[in-house]
Amino acid sequence: MLVDAGIAAITVHGRTRAQGYAGAADWDTIAKVAAAVPIPVIGNGDLASATGVAKRRDETEIAGAMIGRAAMSAPWIFSQTKQYLATGEIPDPPDLTEKWKLILRHCQLVVRQRGAEESAIRSMRARLMAYSRAMPDAKRLREKFSHVSTLAKVERIAEENILYTEDRIVEEREIPALIGS
Repeated sequence: MLVDAGIAAITVHGRTRAQGYAGAADWDTIAKVAAAVPIPVIGNGDLASATGVAKRRDETEIAGAMIGRAAMSAPWIFSQTKQYLATGEIPDPPDLTEKWKLILRHCQLVVRQRGAEESAIRSMRARLMAYSRAMPDAKRLREKFSHVSTLAKVERIAEENILYTEDRIVEEREIPALIGS
């Protein structure tokens, strides 16, 4: 019916509304849709890595993949997936400094778009908390992000987090050396 109406592609999310975010996405259904229609099918659900996207493409013959929640805490998943699909090599994840550069750039763009810094940074709090999930000292970061309202404060939090992490790495290297002495 939709094909007859002229749509060029269709995206299939592998969960029902009743499931919400719980349970596993139904990739068997996505594969059946991809096999049944003459237009490209884009699959969505439980895609959290470049290898996951490649696996689902191979298993289901989808034409594309839509990455959702994974991008909220790891937006570099798109460049990693693109590189993996092109080369077959899994790129290294960005280091902490690279992650912070991306986060700060995101904040700067939102401030520029909104014009009012305080409301822009407040609107970023949920995104900042999502970004922090895979970062060192995440609990403390989330606590700080819940009160942040300026770009300068986000920059200070970034500097503190990078320094804290560097200090911990040095300490972890020194402890075995001290024990061995």
